[in-house]
Amino acid sequence: MHRTFMPKHPSMHWQDQWSKGEVVKGMVCYMYGTGRGLTIHNFLTSCKLANILLNRDMTLIGTLRKYKPDIPPLFLSGKQR
Repeated sequence: MHRTFMPKHPSMHWQDQWSKGEVVKGMVCYMYGTGRGLTIHNFLTSCKLANILLNRDMTLIGTLRKYKPDIPPLFLSGKQR
């Protein structure tokens, strides 16, 4: 199923109305409780979104960039392994 999310008003940018997580949740809400996995682009990936989906019996696969505040410092340094 393909869904496209557009702003409610054509003159408004989508970021003015929805956060990235809200857009993803709106697109996959019909899959809650199915145990399915979701693979998303790093632009949309966040620990908060992963936890929300996990609580709804879904998993998330995505890349977190170094600058994301969600990443614990221990995971950022490869020299301490």
